Amino acid sequence: MRKKIYVIGHRNPDTDSVVSAAAYARLKQLQGQEHCAAARAGKINRQTEYIFERFGMPLPQFLPDLIPKAEHYVSDAPLTVNEDDSLWNALELLQKDDSKVLPIVDKNGMYKSMFHYRSFAQYIITNISPRKKSAFSLSLDHLAVTIHAQPITLFSGNEIRKSPIVVAASNSAHFRKNIQAEGVENALVIVGDRADIHKYCIELGVRALILSNGNTLSKELVDLAEKNKVTVLISPFDTSSTAMLIIYSVTVGKLGDASVPVCKMQDTVRSFRQALSKAPSRHMLPLPQFRPVYYHQYQPPQEIRVLAVAGSPCGDYPRAAAHAFQRQRNQEIAHSGRGFKLGPFPQEYPGRGSGKRSGYRGGSHGHP
Repeated sequence: MRKKIYVIGHRNPDTDSVVSAAAYARLKQLQGQEHCAAARAGKINRQTEYIFERFGMPLPQFLPDLIPKAEHYVSDAPLTVNEDDSLWNALELLQKDDSKVLPIVDKNGMYKSMFHYRSFAQYIITNISPRKKSAFSLSLDHLAVTIHAQPITLFSGNEIRKSPIVVAASNSAHFRKNIQAEGVENALVIVGDRADIHKYCIELGVRALILSNGNTLSKELVDLAEKNKVTVLISPFDTSSTAMLIIYSVTVGKLGDASVPVCKMQDTVRSFRQALSKAPSRHMLPLPQFRPVYYHQYQPPQEIRVLAVAGSPCGDYPRAAAHAFQRQRNQEIAHSGRGFKLGPFPQEYPGRGSGKRSGYRGGSHGHP
């Protein structure tokens, strides 16, 4: 995130205050400092409004104060993942975006929860245990993509259901006993080249029959699978690899962390600093009002600079800014004009270079 420089005049600005801020900001932009922006510290008068309308220029941004807020530090809009997408897809997005968190949204783009590596680890620890039987919420479409399978038959591919994984590694009698206990209609059966198990599972009507190591079915069994609406997938991986990859087919919404704190764009940094320090990967979501689809990751503050221009009496506006910024790190206030007394902060005079002016003592009014 690049630093932002605001060029701003005095409070209750007149025409020369607003125009000079806009002109100097434009000059800095033409000199290559595109992160400079004009601002104003109050409502404009009719004369100023007429001038900007006459020349077709946008009015400088209104800054009611200089207290650091969430909106000052948001990054570019991050990638989001739909709650019904697969865990595999979410992990690929994290790697692609080189991010540590991924907002999970519903079909309308509304924020639901946050996906991060800690929530992934917690899910694995909670659900992948040899001491208990696990079932996974997934769609067969996501399953086929995740294990790089070739579908022979596919039914209700986008339907999300909770399914147990059954590996046909025991003898036929023991396997038949186990699959009946798991629940036939939702079972995902992984099997190699055992034709008797193929036929039994298809006749039983399991949810999906997954053939490992690239094994195939006879035409007779394919026709039977079509008749019984049993999905058949051919996996290029061995049984253990296929079983492991199925875990990554679960819907990422099941892994979302709804406890991650959020804030509003107008919230001050001080108000959510403690919550941010405890948030996973030090990220938060400021939720813009009236814009529920767009979300931004909060990144730790970097730098904001303010150039105060025009020399009319400024009252306490810059002094209030100084006090606000004094409590923040990596902040700098620069100014011009003897009317701006900002204490020990670094100063910069437009057109005169940076650094303190020789013999400068500040003052309460005057012009540069």
